Amino acid sequence: VTVTDAFNNAIEGLGVTFAITQQPSGAGASLSVTAANTATHGVACTQLTGGDRVGEYIEVVDFPGTSLSSISFTSTVSQPASISKTSGENQEGAAGAALANPLVVTVRDVSQLAVAGVTVQFAIGTQPAGASGAAVNPATCKTGVSGQCQTALTLGNLGGAYTVLATASDAGGNALSGSPIVFQATALNNLPTLASLSPSSVTAGDPGFTLTVTGTNFISSSVVRWNGSDRATTFAGSTQLSAMIPASDIAAPGTAQVTVFSPAPGGGSSNALTFTIRRT
Repeated sequence: VTVTDAFNNAIEGLGVTFAITQQPSGAGASLSVTAANTATHGVACTQLTGGDRVGEYIEVVDFPGTSLSSISFTSTVSQPASISKTSGENQEGAAGAALANPLVVTVRDVSQLAVAGVTVQFAIGTQPAGASGAAVNPATCKTGVSGQCQTALTLGNLGGAYTVLATASDAGGNALSGSPIVFQATALNNLPTLASLSPSSVTAGDPGFTLTVTGTNFISSSVVRWNGSDRATTFAGSTQLSAMIPASDIAAPGTAQVTVFSPAPGGGSSNALTFTIRRT
């Protein structure tokens, strides 16, 4: 509010009080300050944090010790009508990691005004076959005064497409227009690293054998490569693979470069380790 005298001059230092005189039962609206003095330009202010109930809110401004009349402000929180996607769509991140930005939705009434206090539920929709570890936090939240609500997505352990569903309904249990919202995200396979080979050498002319490789960031579709060529690979876990090396690969003395390759999205080829084929 701004207080002036009869000649429209600002009045500084006048005491002003603010109060919420009406709000829906249990709404919990509040004011940032309930008493203040007018400043240099005759201005005194407070901020109303809207409650979480549909209905009418009335704030009254009084000027104690003066003949000035009270001033009333009326705010109305409407029934939610729609939910829309605000930000966070189409992000990419490393498999098993949280996305950099939250997934944000906004709830509005029929006049496109923000609605506070609406419960929004988030849930994992779809994910790559066999993936685990994908999660949203929080799974439930209430919209603030901006009508917005958000969650963080942690991607699963496998690269590929993930979706998150955001749903909301009105007080009667009817789904809001636009519900469910579907967010799309992509997990990128981590680059594998190779630490050791077992065995790390054989004698030329030996029969074929099983090569065990250890490292990190292996996935079920990772492949052991022998001098750049794929070999039949068995997934034993994120730190171990085994590959069948045929006798033809070790028929002559020399060395071979062993790597692990993980497919897109993300992925790629690991560092190389040298396998030795000894002379007889």
